Amino acid sequence: MIHSYFKNKLLTHQTFLNGLCFLFPFACVILSLLYFSQDAQIYTFFTQFRPKHPYLTIFFQLVTDYGNSLFYLVYAYILIIGIKNKDKTRLYLVGFYIFFQLSISFLGVRILKIIFGRQRPGHGFAFTFFSFSSQNNSFPSGHTAEVFGASLPLALATKKTWLSFVLGIWAGLVAFSRIYLGKHHPTDVLAGWLIGLGTGYLIFFFWRKSMLKVNKINLSSRSNFFDFWAKRPMLTLSCVYLLHVIFSLHTRELWFSDEVRYADVFTNLLERKKWLVLYLNGQPYPDKPPLYFWFLAGLKWLTSLPTSTVLFLGSAISGFIYLGSSYWLGLTTLKNKNYAFLGCTLLLTNFYFLALIHYVRMDLLFASFIILAHVFFYRFSQSEQKLAGYLGFFFCFLALLTKGPFGVALPLLSLFCFALIQRKKELILNKTIGLGLLGLLGGILIWLGAIWQVKGSSFLSNLLFKQVYARAVHSWHHKQPFYHYLLVFPLVVLPWTILFFNFNRQEWKKLSSGENFLLTSFLTGFGLLSLVSIKIAIYLLPLFAPCFLLLTKNLYPERINLAKWLGGFFLLLAIILPWLSFLPHLPLKFIHLFSLSLIFGLIALILFKSSLPNYHVPILLLWLLIFPFIYIARNIAPNLDALMSPKQQALIIKSYIQQGYTPIAYKIYSGIYTYYAKHKIKEVNDFNRLKQIIATNPKSLLIIPEKRLKKHSEFLKGFKIVNQQRIVEQNYLVLIPKNKEKGND
Repeated sequence: MIHSYFKNKLLTHQTFLNGLCFLFPFACVILSLLYFSQDAQIYTFFTQFRPKHPYLTIFFQLVTDYGNSLFYLVYAYILIIGIKNKDKTRLYLVGFYIFFQLSISFLGVRILKIIFGRQRPGHGFAFTFFSFSSQNNSFPSGHTAEVFGASLPLALATKKTWLSFVLGIWAGLVAFSRIYLGKHHPTDVLAGWLIGLGTGYLIFFFWRKSMLKVNKINLSSRSNFFDFWAKRPMLTLSCVYLLHVIFSLHTRELWFSDEVRYADVFTNLLERKKWLVLYLNGQPYPDKPPLYFWFLAGLKWLTSLPTSTVLFLGSAISGFIYLGSSYWLGLTTLKNKNYAFLGCTLLLTNFYFLALIHYVRMDLLFASFIILAHVFFYRFSQSEQKLAGYLGFFFCFLALLTKGPFGVALPLLSLFCFALIQRKKELILNKTIGLGLLGLLGGILIWLGAIWQVKGSSFLSNLLFKQVYARAVHSWHHKQPFYHYLLVFPLVVLPWTILFFNFNRQEWKKLSSGENFLLTSFLTGFGLLSLVSIKIAIYLLPLFAPCFLLLTKNLYPERINLAKWLGGFFLLLAIILPWLSFLPHLPLKFIHLFSLSLIFGLIALILFKSSLPNYHVPILLLWLLIFPFIYIARNIAPNLDALMSPKQQALIIKSYIQQGYTPIAYKIYSGIYTYYAKHKIKEVNDFNRLKQIIATNPKSLLIIPEKRLKKHSEFLKGFKIVNQQRIVEQNYLVLIPKNKEKGND
């Protein structure tokens, strides 16, 4: 269907005829709708029409869900054939398709949606400029822009005029389905149509123009393929990272337990203006230092975005700082920007990291400060520059204020062990190190003194002994055996676990000074984290940068065919994913998992068909993984809200509070409802105390885990369950006195 050559003209008679046939079907429909009716009339008509024609509605629902996916298959097929045959015609077509679709039909349309902020059908017709609300992102239609951007180049390039007409009909059906289903106003679709036509023509124009020129890039040359991206490392990494974030920012609600708790902590900080000691559910919160929440407050002040959006934006920016810090660490230690780029490519294709940039926690920023401390401590070890040493201690202090003592322990342990291995006693017995330690200790004492001044000795004792010492020695939660991370680490570095098997002993015997530092940082950090009592996978995040930078050594030996192994891994994912919809308590739709399975299956097929050397495979995967992770964020993650977010139950609690009920939570995770309920929840862990409170509050609203209800069923038989929700691994119940329920009825 696709031309492999062109005449020396950018526009031919055949191309012009194809364009007319492509545009004719939908142009007639959209112009007729706009001429004979207004947006409100059209929305009302189809709202009344759909219930009377259920089969037609099902058809258009399938068209709107899978109309664009059809073109993913087409372009994936073209890409596979192009890679297999080293056909520049096909590779250029897919390259321009990806570039212009991502930059215009995805990124450009997303920006326009935010700028115009038009209300969706059913919510109104007004424009609320610069709105991030999902109800205010109707203009222009993204589905329409995408489908016309994908189909027009194929329609113009084919030799078969009838095929252009068919492509025009199909694209028109996708666009019309958005109006029929009440997802967009006709003017939204018209705007999306025009944007899609412009995007599609740009793809076709640059593709055809590139075919008329002498080969500027020899795509069959492996070195040129790598150099094209490696010469622009941070630009490439930044663009890929932006694509991961811009289409996936705040696509779901805040989840149990950390996200909703941190949202309440952040809200308390903004409202109470207490910047030193944090508050959760109206009570002092000693678990975390305040720096990350200061950072969020700065974002809130700069952007004036809603609180929940600021939280997700904070994670996204923290992830980018982590990526940049990792690249700098690679440049500093490996002295080679290609290795630094490859290490960051492994990081930016790691499943766990790609998930964390959309998860609200301070660990990404915390780990970034640790990595920056590593950068300056290594520079100090090589040159003994005082400024580098002092900056290392400065970032240790920032890490401490972000999450806790590991921010100091990990970088300093790495530096001291590296000095011993290199037999450089002067790195330890050094005036700069001594002054840096004194400055760090002084900063810590000033911070602790300020806390003591504000909250007193009991709060300070809780902070130092329960939150720091007890967690490290004998934690009350997340306690795991010392070998726990040996089992977890291979899972959190997926899909690159396979690289551990591409080990070349000779390569690892001749490590440079920088590689020795990275290895020391990784091993000392892994050992220290394994020794403490509390263990969570996310605590390994500071080790990802040295790990992936070192793993670049395992890309170059060709002992295994990395593309084929990874193809097998993605094929296995494609086979397993649809079956997850049958697991109990997992609110995932089969159709979404099946679609994701198809995407992973295509990635597997591309990897199987490719003949790239191992060190090119991460670059290919860097671009391929954009699509499944955007799909996960926009279609899979929101469905998990029913299981992961307490919002639904918190809103029920809020409605009863507004009726005069007193909320009481018995043995639940502190602060999980407060943010969405917009009200403090009295939390009780002693059952006798609970009975006293209920006795003095006739309109008690009790929130209790189901397993606790069974234990105290005799006392609580006078209560009625008004709501229940399974949150993560257990059911939570909301109860009120039976007599009060009758009174309300």
